[in-house]
Amino acid sequence: MSKDSNIQHSLSGILTVVDEYDSEMAELGRPDGIMVDSGTMALLNSGINLSHADYQELANRHKDNAVMTRILRERYNANRQQEKGAGITIVQFGQSPWKQKTYPLSILKAVVR
Repeated sequence: MSKDSNIQHSLSGILTVVDEYDSEMAELGRPDGIMVDSGTMALLNSGINLSHADYQELANRHKDNAVMTRILRERYNANRQQEKGAGITIVQFGQSPWKQKTYPLSILKAVVR
C-alpha cells in the first residue's frame, strides 16, 4: 500500500467512527417514555411551586437522562417567570445528547471530508 492509500484508508476509518458516534448520539436524543421518571413527573404535575433549588436538585438527579433533562428544562422555563426575587438564578441542566458532540469531532469530520 502506498502512503496516500494508507492515509485514505485511515481517514475512511475515522469517518466511520465519527458517523457511528453521531448515530448513537441521535439515538440517545430520541424521546423514549421508558426514560420518564414517574416520581419526578408526579412532583412536576402536583401543582407545587418549585424553587430554583428544587429544579437544580431534580436536574442533578437526572443529569444523564436526556428525556428528563428536556422535560425539566421546558417546565423550568415555562414557570420561572412566576418566581419572585431579585437577581439572576441559573439552573444548570444536564447536557442533551445533541449538545454533547465535541467540536474536535465535528471539525475533524469537516476536514477529512
